Parts: sequence; C-alpha cells; structure tokens
Amino acid sequence: MKRKIKYLTDTGSSFYTDHYGPLGIDCIPLQIGVDNKNYLDMKEYNVDQLYVDMLEKKQTTTSMSPFGMLDEYFEQCAKQKVDLVIACPICPGISGNYDAMIACAKQHSVPIWIINNYVTAYLQQYLIESIKKCMDANMPVEKVQGLIDATIDSANTLMVPDDLRNLTKSGRLTPTAAKIGNLLKITPILKINKETNGRIDALSMVRTSKRAISNMCDIIKETCTDSSYVIYITHVNCLAKALDIKNNYLEGKVNGAQINVVPLCTPVSVHLGLNGIAIQVFKRCFD
Repeated sequence: MKRKIKYLTDTGSSFYTDHYGPLGIDCIPLQIGVDNKNYLDMKEYNVDQLYVDMLEKKQTTTSMSPFGMLDEYFEQCAKQKVDLVIACPICPGISGNYDAMIACAKQHSVPIWIINNYVTAYLQQYLIESIKKCMDANMPVEKVQGLIDATIDSANTLMVPDDLRNLTKSGRLTPTAAKIGNLLKITPILKINKETNGRIDALSMVRTSKRAISNMCDIIKETCTDSSYVIYITHVNCLAKALDIKNNYLEGKVNGAQINVVPLCTPVSVHLGLNGIAIQVFKRCFD
C-alpha cells in the first residue's frame, strides 16, 4: 500500500498556494509586521506593499508562521493518518519555523522529514518541488537524500545591502558582521550558506558599492563551473540595479548558467532593506 505523504514549505520560498497548490505542495505563510500589526505574507501582504511602507519609513519586522496555524496543520495530518510530512521551510538560522514544525509534528505524533537548506528563497522552492517529483517517481530515499545534500553543498547566497541598519536591528547578522554597521564608509558583502550554518555573516568589506557588486559577481562566476547552475539576482525595489548586474557583470560569463532577475521574497527584503541586492546560486542536481 502506498504511503500517504504530504509536502510542506512556507512563503520564504518566494511563492504561496496559487503556485504550490496545483503541485500538491502545502505552503504556510510567514508573518510581516508593519507598525506592530502582523500580516500573513503573500495572503494579506506582498512585496509591493512592503516597498511603499519602507519608503514611508514604517517599522517593518518579520516573524515565523502563526504557531496555531502550524499546529492545526499537523493536527489535520494526524487525523488524516498521514504517514510522513516532508518539509522544507526557511532555515532555522533566520526563522523559528523549522523548530516549530518539528515541535508540532512531535506533539501530534506525525513523522516528519525536514530539510535544513541553510537559506531560503529559490533554493528552498527548488528542493521541495524536486523532492516531491522524485518521491512520486518512487526514487529510493537514499538517492533523494544524496541529491538534496549535493544541491545544498553547491549553494551560495551573497548580499550587498544599501546599509546595515535593517539587518543589525533585526539580529539577523552574526556579532562579527553586526560590527560593520559602525563603519560608515565600508560596503560589506554578506553570505549565507551551509558554511555559515544558515546565519548571515560577513564575507568581505570594500570601499564602494560598485566594488562590492563586482567582487560578489566574481565569486558567482567562479562558482558556476557549468550550465547545470542557476543564478537568481534578487532585489529590493531596485530592478535597474539588478538588470545592470545581469547585463554587465554576469551575462555570457557564467558558463551557460541560467540567470533570473526577480524581486527578493518579502521576509528577507524586510531585513536586507531598500536597494539591497542578493544573488543566490546553486547546482540543479535533480535535473
């Protein structure tokens, strides 16, 4: 008899139910706070609204999915006699969703296989969709786990904020990186990956934003050794800057890797701040 498996992610992956529903994947929203009022990401609030609120200098914050929503999800899984929930949430280094899912699954005695992708956004989306396809095709679990590990090991996310105030006040930086906030004439390149254990840390510091972008792109070019890699240039209300990076720094210089220019997901945009750029790269090991 075929096992009853459910697949779960959250809106850190840049998508919500309208995208995941037809794929048979469940998605629970994270929360965005604006002037002390919380909204469900991508259900009650979106990234365009965030840009307006940040330009108006409103107080914006993020928090994990409502615990009651997570608890109800796993309660329903127990009632439906689900054999396994495969979950790929935003990483525990930047959100409590990972630990909350484990706690709710345990509370309702629902078996869970949860993946720490050490970041969020498009890597998170790629993993949960690829895992479901492989499991539906009856691929051995050991092989699926190997592909997960290889994808995560290949991944890197680099960021250049316009300033560090949002990241510092939110506590999303490691103590070392947070100290950079006092060096007003320094532009940092930040990283988050398996090496940093899913925490945002400082990679290097340079004198200008242009040099930071150039150095960041040099690292991305070194990473992309063949066309199996995919690059996401994400931005916080600075599309022109993101397109310039694609056209003048990366296009034709990344060994055929696919390049996408997209808005950064709302929960990370809150912390990176307006005019911030993040580039995520990983090898599509499942393809």
